[in-house]
Amino acid sequence: MAKPAEHGRDRTMMTVIGCRALVLSAFAVPVVGVVAPKGIVVVLLIAGAAGIAAWAKEGRPRLPVDRRLILLLAALAVWAAMTAAWAFVPVDALALVAKLVAIAVAGLGVMFAAGRLEAEHRASAENALAVGMIAGLAAFAVGFVYARATGDSLWGSYKTDPLTTLKTGAVVLGLVAWPAAAAAWRRGWRLATGIVGLAVYVAGALVSSGTALVAPLVGLAGFAVVRLWGRRGAWFLAAVSVVAALTAPQVLSSRTFQDTMAGLVAAAPSSASHRLKIWDFVAGKIDEKPLLGWGMDGSRWIPKDHRRLGPETEILPLHPHNAFLQVRVELGVPGAVIFALLLGAFFAGVVGAVGDRFAGAVMAGTASAYLTVASVSYGIWQNWWVAFGWVLAVLTATVLRPPSIDAGSRPQTGG
Repeated sequence: MAKPAEHGRDRTMMTVIGCRALVLSAFAVPVVGVVAPKGIVVVLLIAGAAGIAAWAKEGRPRLPVDRRLILLLAALAVWAAMTAAWAFVPVDALALVAKLVAIAVAGLGVMFAAGRLEAEHRASAENALAVGMIAGLAAFAVGFVYARATGDSLWGSYKTDPLTTLKTGAVVLGLVAWPAAAAAWRRGWRLATGIVGLAVYVAGALVSSGTALVAPLVGLAGFAVVRLWGRRGAWFLAAVSVVAALTAPQVLSSRTFQDTMAGLVAAAPSSASHRLKIWDFVAGKIDEKPLLGWGMDGSRWIPKDHRRLGPETEILPLHPHNAFLQVRVELGVPGAVIFALLLGAFFAGVVGAVGDRFAGAVMAGTASAYLTVASVSYGIWQNWWVAFGWVLAVLTATVLRPPSIDAGSRPQTGG
């Protein structure tokens, strides 16, 4: 009889370790996101390993994630692996798929730990996130002052402007601000919520990051749609995301879009104009292989030297800087369809199923802001960006979890 008791103690210990790892992650992500964004992968893998160990110790119970999302992610991974057959470098394509699968497994492990958080650990996670935001903003301020004072960057490499090394940090802080502000709002800290929003927006303005400035606005629009119209608003966002995933090549390469955006970005940094040229080039490459695409990770290998914009400027630097285009050009129509279904299932199935409108609105706002960034910056398969997406989802789910639900998802009878 001693053996089951010992097993029970081990299981409890592993669960507690997984919960504590999640709490530490809540603090670490805002700071690491500013100083060394690629380190977010390490944060996720450590917390994920602890969560997976706890899941195994508890007998591999059902994960607190919509099963449709897991199936669609699996389908996307399988199709991406299949496209390696005609990719430029099949081994590298398969290796990338393997890395993304490992990140997804770690993300599910952290999700499991989040689902087991008791009230004490949940409060600790929220406190850690608040302290992490303060520390992240402080690190950003130090980096900004140093760059202004010395004309150099305190961390990272750059070509001409040392402030460019802070732009990713501004984006990360702007996205993490969603769960941080939601936690503050639910605690009745209205002033703190406003300060968080203002601080991250100022950070984006200080480094002239158009992405960090636009993403919160789109996120607020997504928040308002679900806050005002509930499930109907979630279905609307689902429809918009599906249409965007399926028609991005046609829309972004259309003459009307190109002419309209050219006028809007005339006074913007050259990077905005470069985006338009990238998208137009990629749309043309999609037309060359419209059905099956160029294969996983094909964007970096597509022939493009004949379209260079300058001695040191490629027409397509590594990736299209647009998630919808990258999925379509690399994974073809099947990949775009799976990706569209994944987004639709999230907004309609997950956000729309949330009974609490505020919680659903925060989820919609966070996802809308994240997708906005993915539409103009970063590669959709960049490990740190995918890992950050998982961590962001976990933090958002953690702060929005009903306070009446304890570690085993059982209603509490006490106050």
